[in-house]
Amino acid sequence: VELGPGTGCFTRELYANVPETCNVIVIELNPDYIPHLRSAYGDRFEIIQGSAVDLDAYVEERGWPRIDLIVSGLP
Repeated sequence: VELGPGTGCFTRELYANVPETCNVIVIELNPDYIPHLRSAYGDRFEIIQGSAVDLDAYVEERGWPRIDLIVSGLP
């Protein structure tokens, strides 16, 4: 899970290094960043326009038993 990717600084590194077999969701609150994120990373990562506050709901919707890693550059 990546929280608050903005323009995708960390997302780019995750995309290059996370195995394709991993399920990754990227959650961004600002709708202005979503088109770029979907265009650049949407083929492998699920890009969600939403809030980190709702992380538990996003995980439950996907039926994941747990989150292995959270990455965030939020201030």
